[in-house]
Amino acid sequence: MRYRQNRKGSHSFQVTLAITLAGVLAGILLAGYAIFSARRIDTHTLARERSAVGLYLGSRLSRIASEQQSITAWDEAVTRIGAADLVWIDENAGAYMQAAFGHDAVFILDAANKPVYAMSAGTRLAADRFAADAATLMPLVEALRRQVHGEAGRADLGVTDIVMVHGRPAMVSVKLVVPYTGKVSVAPGAESIHISVRTIDDRVLSALGEREQIERVHLVAVPEFRGDEGSYRLVSKAGTPLGWVVWRTERPGTQLILETAPALVSLFVLFAGFLLFLVVKLRAQDQERERIEAHTKFLAHHDTLTGLPNRALFDETLTHALAASGVDGRFVALHSVDLDGFKHVNDTLGHPAGDDLIRQVARRLTTAVLGRGTVARLGGDEFAVIQTGVRSPEEAGSLARLMLEAVRAPFQLDHDQAVIGASIGIALATDRAAGRTELMRQADIALYDAKSTGKDRFRLFEPRLDVEVQENRRIERDLRQALEGGEGLRLAYQPLFADDGRTILGAEALLRWDHPVHGPISPSAFVPIAEERGLIVALGDFVLREACRTAREIDLPWIAVNVSATQLKEPLFPRRILELLRDHGLTPNRLQLEITEGVLLEATDSVAQALEQIRALGISVALDDFGTGYSSLQYLHRYPVDKIKIDRSFVLNVAASEQAQALVKAMVDVARAFDMQVVAEGVETSLQRDRLVQLGCGQLQGFLFAEALRVEDLRHIIAGHGAATRATADVSVA
Repeated sequence: MRYRQNRKGSHSFQVTLAITLAGVLAGILLAGYAIFSARRIDTHTLARERSAVGLYLGSRLSRIASEQQSITAWDEAVTRIGAADLVWIDENAGAYMQAAFGHDAVFILDAANKPVYAMSAGTRLAADRFAADAATLMPLVEALRRQVHGEAGRADLGVTDIVMVHGRPAMVSVKLVVPYTGKVSVAPGAESIHISVRTIDDRVLSALGEREQIERVHLVAVPEFRGDEGSYRLVSKAGTPLGWVVWRTERPGTQLILETAPALVSLFVLFAGFLLFLVVKLRAQDQERERIEAHTKFLAHHDTLTGLPNRALFDETLTHALAASGVDGRFVALHSVDLDGFKHVNDTLGHPAGDDLIRQVARRLTTAVLGRGTVARLGGDEFAVIQTGVRSPEEAGSLARLMLEAVRAPFQLDHDQAVIGASIGIALATDRAAGRTELMRQADIALYDAKSTGKDRFRLFEPRLDVEVQENRRIERDLRQALEGGEGLRLAYQPLFADDGRTILGAEALLRWDHPVHGPISPSAFVPIAEERGLIVALGDFVLREACRTAREIDLPWIAVNVSATQLKEPLFPRRILELLRDHGLTPNRLQLEITEGVLLEATDSVAQALEQIRALGISVALDDFGTGYSSLQYLHRYPVDKIKIDRSFVLNVAASEQAQALVKAMVDVARAFDMQVVAEGVETSLQRDRLVQLGCGQLQGFLFAEALRVEDLRHIIAGHGAATRATADVSVA
């Protein structure tokens, strides 16, 4: 018990640790995501502000050029500047630019790029003042000169840039002074140059901050800026760094985290409380979970109906047993157990009774095997027993006998009693190299032999059985080919005679198979295989078709054909017979169907219904091999037939044995009581014939009269003996 408690405590600790780690990880991920999101928001805001600063500076630079063009595209400006009228220039193109637009400096160059005018801060200076900034301004002038290719004096020509002027970054616009009308003309390349300068000073930066809603905008003249504030790098078009516009950037993401921190902490506390509640709940459910897990594990390895090991546990147990097999001369014996008659109980008493029967069988087998091995249920009515410590085949056989005896005893099922049996196949793992699959295959082969030789017995696997299985497989393959090609299969016909021994009443169609390689194969060899492998319906159709064709061709009152339970269970079997009769132009009384007592024993409602439909069509039904199986008046009453055929085993001693005579007489009396005809099979001597006629058998069949004949021989013998007159002429069946 202490071990179990430790397991539960350990499990709770592991669950608690896992949940705690999951919670911490979730918190870290949540916090990390929040920080990541805040940084993304801050980065996006900074990018937006930086873009706004750049756009603002670009718009101011464009505005300088527009303001400048108001005086550079002017006929009078061309004339006055060309005449070096400094007073006019100062009032209209120099100091005027500072007063009207706030330009900080103006320079005017003549056609030879020599300065003719200079103004700074609204005051006219000496023209050579231009030399102080010529290094940064002349590249712009030259760039403008290069734009003049064709028509001179175009007002839209100009160059703008941000360069260093007077030691500070400034926005500069360089324009041609050109006529506005055609009254004045200037030769291409002879234009004067007007230069306007707007220093990026506190006034510009303050206006920038007000417009873009950013604070503390200022200029930082360093090559690299690594502060935590917003920044925009000023660079000339030539790539020359000029400094940084810096401002205090908004950080909405960071601010959001700071503002929501109390709520996040509260959420974390609630989450921690939830984790604590969950841990307590898990600890309370630990015992129930272990119980469910144990039950689930049990169900995964045990049959739910009987509680026995299922196939999965059986495979595992057998594998382990085989691994330990061979020690001290002890081996493993595998018993494959299949119930005989279980389907009949299930069909007649119902599935609940069948389930109860399976449970009782499981208990009996477990008691019989106790201490010798493991009992498992593989499914349906199939069981398996792994017997360990086996020293000889006799030990395995001894256990098999105990199990057979245990199953033979009657079972009490509510108000009913059921009697069943079992067939057992045994495979002994004397060879350690034999694996689980091979051992199971051998046990199944032995089980098949036990069932095919009478059931209610056990068989030990022998190599010859494997040979027989392979032979059956070959027969199945060849039979399929014969059915597909129609070669080798034929019918023989054994006549049935009246009690005078001369008049032919009809004939029984008997299936024959002349194998092209192996010669004649007995029906007792291939018909059971056809039943087992699903070929009996196709084989039965072949027999019915050939028998109908023969009945039409020869002068014979009727032909009898054997049919199986499988054929009768086919929903359309009666309709199929009716179609065959129509196709061959036969009346129903020209065909008789023979069934065995085994068909009645396994009969279901569908079989009973099929027999009723067949008899309703006017087709006679005969019960073949009567007396050899489970003869019961109940079957004759429930499934009425028109004729019984007394098996040859009763006819063999009827001439000399009073007991045999009494049995035959009883069968004849039963048949008369049910208004049935009686046929005696296997009549081989005249004494047998005479005694059977005395006992009341009206129809006889056997080698005394004729063996099974080919169609040609049957036609010949009919011509010699004559056949009973048919009561109904052949017409198409309506």
